[in-house]
Amino acid sequence: MTESLTCTSQCGARHRTTTLLCSTTTVSTGLLRRDSTAASLRMKSSRSSTTSRISSAVARDREFMYVLKWIQGLLTTGRANGVILLLVGLEGAGKGFLYKMLSKFIIGEEYCTTINDINKFVKGEFNSQIENKILVLFDEMAAPSEKEQKMVFDVIKNMTTDDQIVINEKYVKKYIVLNMNNFMVATNNNDAVALTKTGRRTFVNRVSNKHRNKKQFFKPLSDFVEQNADAVLTYLLDLDLDHIELADFPRNEDRNAMVEASMDPASALIEDIIEYGGFPKGLMGKGRVETLQEMEVRELYEMFCEYVHSRFPGRTPKSMKWFGIAMTNAVHPDENGPLFEKADKRIEGRVCRIYVYKGPQLLDAMDES
Repeated sequence: MTESLTCTSQCGARHRTTTLLCSTTTVSTGLLRRDSTAASLRMKSSRSSTTSRISSAVARDREFMYVLKWIQGLLTTGRANGVILLLVGLEGAGKGFLYKMLSKFIIGEEYCTTINDINKFVKGEFNSQIENKILVLFDEMAAPSEKEQKMVFDVIKNMTTDDQIVINEKYVKKYIVLNMNNFMVATNNNDAVALTKTGRRTFVNRVSNKHRNKKQFFKPLSDFVEQNADAVLTYLLDLDLDHIELADFPRNEDRNAMVEASMDPASALIEDIIEYGGFPKGLMGKGRVETLQEMEVRELYEMFCEYVHSRFPGRTPKSMKWFGIAMTNAVHPDENGPLFEKADKRIEGRVCRIYVYKGPQLLDAMDES
């Protein structure tokens, strides 16, 4: 099935229309004026200009190339790419600028949409707003409650990975369409999305505050993209990025900060246990920490309560039953098996219920590093 996208941009009094024919395997750029001498010169000059301007904003080469691959996928696949691009930064830093340039000058506004209230959208009955949209922006995503956070992320994650989506339009019978949706999230909250360390669906990049609210920076950049839209589009399509896998995105400090901010206390403690290579007895004290391979269930829960009060001020420790479920669900980071096992052990003449740590040892972790 072939989708025909028409991207129209205006340069002065002249209108320029570029038609991009997208299918799941091919891209036709025959209608681009690539054999025009003027366009060719403009394309050559814009390659270095585009790279230098964008690269200076991203600053980190691997992340820069990954974002280009993500954008290229919007223009060439005609379907959901499976990874959310999450931009975090202060209001006015330019989080929505990339979306604006892509929707207005490269993809076409009719194939893009902005959702300003993600909670309302996720909980609502109707979703026709995203039908046949290549790029969807969740703008200024707020930090919901812990329960809402998980629910919202689960819904978006499914929308990101499903091959088809069910469209529910008001007064119309539900129908199924090809999932073309690719999602960008803009937020100034580090804990807006519930991320895990091993998650493969969200790439995070922090937007620099250097040019926050500076029209003198964004206006010339916007003018540049508008005046060179054909050349920028051709540049993106011609890039050889086959070596980059979207599922293998850079796990940078920005993402780690969001993982830590959105992490629930039980997950945070489990991460610390893995870091120590066992149960860190005395973790919340001021003395030496002793790493144990076994620990009584009740003793570990008491450690968890201290951990919550110390590391998560204002949070109330959840029940022992809830903590037990979190321990049961914890997975070995390397072997995909359980991270802990429960057992009965006689200690000082009484039978106690204990947890046994089955994860990587500290020596293994050091070797890996």
